[in-house]
Amino acid sequence: MYNHLELMSIQARVLYIHDHAGRITTINEPTNQPAPRFFWGQTVAGSIVRFHSDVPNRIIHDIIQSLNQGDSTEQLPNVIHALEKDREIRGLWMGPAFTFHETVKDYTDATLVTEENKYCLEPGFPTLLSELKFRGPCFMVTENNMAVSVCFSAKKYR
Repeated sequence: MYNHLELMSIQARVLYIHDHAGRITTINEPTNQPAPRFFWGQTVAGSIVRFHSDVPNRIIHDIIQSLNQGDSTEQLPNVIHALEKDREIRGLWMGPAFTFHETVKDYTDATLVTEENKYCLEPGFPTLLSELKFRGPCFMVTENNMAVSVCFSAKKYR
């Protein structure tokens, strides 16, 4: 069983491609879109911080100093200010990450998506058809041979 800090480190490795120095370069997607300039995963056990490969060392230094002072309500504005010294911030995303310590093993109507049944995705999830090789395993719940709910891996660990 992993602790929260180990799980956050795994999340960072799953979300982004890292270079030899441990800096993030691209989002872990087939399109290889650029990664954000900064990733901060906060847990009860500590935090995992990653910087894009093009963030200057002076900015990294300022951000690390900010993260070592005060609580997160003070740290976040300081991080934003430090990043804006380098260039304008065009977007900000914050959201939760969850862990589940118990596995539910109840019966479900979910079916593994296969070559034989993937046509069920077409009406409601047509874009998923072209992404299946990057999203597996993929499960679906169907009604009248049409997928009404799907569950799949958002990213594959590289």
